[in-house]
Amino acid sequence: MEMKHLLSILIFLSFMSVASAEAKFNDPDTPDREIDYLGITVEKINYWHVNRFSHIESNLIDSLIIVAINQNSEILNEYSIGSIVLKINGEKSGKFYDTPNRLKKEYDIGKDTVLVVLDVGKGGQKYLGVPLDASFVSNIKPAELKKQEEIIKIKNLELIEIEKEKKLAEKKAKINQMKLDCEDLGFTKDTEGMGNCVLKLMELDRGNTVTTSYSSGSNKEILDIEREKLEALKAQTEEARRQADEAKRQADEAKEANRREGLKDSLDQIKKGSCIMTRSDYWNC
Repeated sequence: MEMKHLLSILIFLSFMSVASAEAKFNDPDTPDREIDYLGITVEKINYWHVNRFSHIESNLIDSLIIVAINQNSEILNEYSIGSIVLKINGEKSGKFYDTPNRLKKEYDIGKDTVLVVLDVGKGGQKYLGVPLDASFVSNIKPAELKKQEEIIKIKNLELIEIEKEKKLAEKKAKINQMKLDCEDLGFTKDTEGMGNCVLKLMELDRGNTVTTSYSSGSNKEILDIEREKLEALKAQTEEARRQADEAKRQADEAKEANRREGLKDSLDQIKKGSCIMTRSDYWNC
């Protein structure tokens, strides 16, 4: 009796562990899908997963993440909850979320295994030959699938818009702070100099060449350094413009010289032809 009771506890704890792991990766607003013949339940990865799990990057959006595995599946030891499926049978895994019975044709013509590609992080992949099992077939009706797909599509669009607005707000805040720093550097608002100053600060920010944060409380030494950099940039721009003007002037002079030389050659040819035709000393032949 004690052994039987202990076994029941272990089974219960195992179930609770699987349920907990499943819940961890479950977006509450994204329906799950059973992939027919494979014995796995999946969700399509979206920004909800990207924002919560460090191993899920944005390039994995629309791939499938495993949220449950059938305990009777022969491939239970090959998968783990949270594994990311990239491809099934050579196709992107997201297609199997939209049509979870996609492997039916393969099974009907007698194929007993398919190739499953899993993501293992840092661009690595794991390849598995997975047996098809007819006992793992879902009963979701096409109409219900279509309804769920529309819900997911709307939700993903909303998440994308939220992400865009967030990035735009962050960009505007950074530019506004840079404008304040440029005013501290002595540049006048809404002038060409102010624009060049902001562009330079953006360039420095992208290149990580400035380790101090941009703030209105920057000390005088940093401001002087940035002013010198911007003045040097202005001088370089003026020198580049001067060189461009000089190059244009030289090109124009060369063009004019070539035109004159060509005209002289043409006149010489006409004179020579006239001498030959008249056989005289006309035009100083």
